[in-house]
Amino acid sequence: MTSTAQRTAEAARSAALTDYRLLDNSPERALDRITALAVKIFDVPMAFISFLGEGTLFFRSCFGVDLREQPSEGSFCSYTVQGDEVMVVPDTRTDLRFARHPLVTGEPYLRFYAGAPVNTPEGVALGSLCLLDSKPHPVFSDAQRELLSELAEMVMAALEHRHLSAAVVRERAFLEAVLDNVAEGVVACNTEGELTLFNQAARTFHGLPASPLEPGDWATHYDLYEVDGSTPLATERIPLFRALHGEDVQNANMVIATQNAPARQLDLPPRRGPGAKTVPDSFKGG
Repeated sequence: MTSTAQRTAEAARSAALTDYRLLDNSPERALDRITALAVKIFDVPMAFISFLGEGTLFFRSCFGVDLREQPSEGSFCSYTVQGDEVMVVPDTRTDLRFARHPLVTGEPYLRFYAGAPVNTPEGVALGSLCLLDSKPHPVFSDAQRELLSELAEMVMAALEHRHLSAAVVRERAFLEAVLDNVAEGVVACNTEGELTLFNQAARTFHGLPASPLEPGDWATHYDLYEVDGSTPLATERIPLFRALHGEDVQNANMVIATQNAPARQLDLPPRRGPGAKTVPDSFKGG
């Protein structure tokens, strides 16, 4: 790899490591399961998952060996990420790259190493999943190499899942912050009918937060009535329930009559003009 290509790869890796929040040695249970599985499958005493930062190697999961951070220069991982395939060192003492490595000359006195690069979907090498032993392994078959690569893909899948989950949480927090500053009430539910969103306006005129209720309990719990203010609103007449079942709700009226506040009539779309005593409400399913 040329110096220019290496700098480009390092910049891409640094950006991806930041994006995936991997620039520390915080343990992750999802990754711990993979290193534990690797030890069992390959019958080795040690395994770890490391990520190559700028000058520092971060260990996010270790089995059978206690590692946190190490200088990245000359590390096993720094060589592994340079290629697309599994790197195998049958005997570290006979490999000039690693014969004087601290993990070879000192605890845990490594003699065998096999590592598969952990690559993002865009092909950026973040780090490696590694197998270790204190005795040489003269043979590491093609089938074993393929299996180790598949486990490395599992590592990336776990990181992707965490990354996407965190993005969803951030987007949800942003959405709720925006909707809490909207004057209209916004109520939403998931496909199972569980209420998942009540913005501040909805909480104010309902006097209650969202609760994990069956749709059949919505009218009673949230004091929903027909426009006469006394007839309980049937479940199939609730605008959100109608939207949940695929209806494009264009016209809907109901009254919220809580014990602690004056009755309020809600119209969809909202009525405008002098004397209109309505609190607009948006009903969305999904």
